[in-house]
Amino acid sequence: MGIRRFCVFTKNAWRDVYGRRKTAAGEVGKDSLHYAEAKNSILGAPKDRHTQLRRILSRGFTNRAVLDQEGLIKSHVDQLFRILVEHEGSDGRDLFIDMNKLYDFVALDIITDLGFGDSFHCLRNGEYHPWAKFFLDALPGIAFATAMKQFQLVFKLMMALAPKSLVRKHEDMVRLTNAMVEKRLDEADRPDFIQAMSGSEEPLGLEDIKANAQILTMAGYDTTATALAGTTYLLATHPDVKTRLCEEVRSAFEDEAEITIPGTKDLKYLTAVIDESLRLYPPGGSGMPRRVGKGGDVVLGQYIPEATILSIWQYAMYHSAENFVRPELFAPDRWLGNAAFDNDRKDAFQPFSFGPRDCIGRNLAYAELRTILARLVWNFDFELADGTKKDWLRRQKNYLLWDRGPLNVRLSRRSQS
Repeated sequence: MGIRRFCVFTKNAWRDVYGRRKTAAGEVGKDSLHYAEAKNSILGAPKDRHTQLRRILSRGFTNRAVLDQEGLIKSHVDQLFRILVEHEGSDGRDLFIDMNKLYDFVALDIITDLGFGDSFHCLRNGEYHPWAKFFLDALPGIAFATAMKQFQLVFKLMMALAPKSLVRKHEDMVRLTNAMVEKRLDEADRPDFIQAMSGSEEPLGLEDIKANAQILTMAGYDTTATALAGTTYLLATHPDVKTRLCEEVRSAFEDEAEITIPGTKDLKYLTAVIDESLRLYPPGGSGMPRRVGKGGDVVLGQYIPEATILSIWQYAMYHSAENFVRPELFAPDRWLGNAAFDNDRKDAFQPFSFGPRDCIGRNLAYAELRTILARLVWNFDFELADGTKKDWLRRQKNYLLWDRGPLNVRLSRRSQS
């Protein structure tokens, strides 16, 4: 008999599938086959090991830690906006630019500077770093291989027949990560993720540092860039929302220098716009599978046999009319107490997952999203460039992460009058 698999998207699914359990295991454990390549990292480690890794790594993601790194983050955001101003042009002509690529660049530069003590310099060089090229090129193959792991005979045959070039891309990415970690460990300490892993009271071994550095880079870059691109697209295609957001941001700050991490935290409509974008277009494309342990378990009031795979696909959860009123509508007001959305099941919205294994990067992600988007609408009026598809979101394929494609946007400096 094949392995049972269930995708659940009721509100209480988060609590029952990903929350703490009153069982010997304490949780519905992660599917070890799906996360086999990440077993030494915070993403796929077993429960006891995960607890230790989270304790060590979370120090770099607290609100205080993010504020301590604001100068570093701002330096890369400043560089992004210098590029945008240059592209807008001093002669008054409106030019379009691929915001998707620039969001990739700034997210990569920030996370690698925080992680390795030196950024990839994608913004400066105007191109993807080799690590990112390996990652993006290998992603479809990684997604297919991950799915095939559930069929071990097929998986082994597939790996034996896999194109050597595909295998090499993944190996090159791992090799490059390892080299960056080793280079960073040879340098003086500075407050970054490597220092947190190597200089704490319970330092990690070299292989564990390498594994976690790779995961933090992948997760910290792509999800943030995806959220930035998705929100920009939704603003460009919903001018009423964009106008209201511009009014909030432009009335809150007299000067762009005032747009800081703490300064944007209380912008309620900005946060609502971000959350609504994360609901309509959740960056994570994986179902984050869990495997029911020995003896089975009771989940959502039903007995589930052992070895059953349970997943929550955020896209299905957030686009279900059982959870959200008019789920296809981009309506930031649903997060601001609008009575039209009183029947929304807000607890169903968990963009950073739920429970003891939720995403530790929440504070950093919101800091980047708020400051970049606030500066975008403070500086520019914008719209989709001619030729950019109105169905940009729906045309995308998902290989664990979204294959986004270009997002060409026409920028013009906003009137200061």
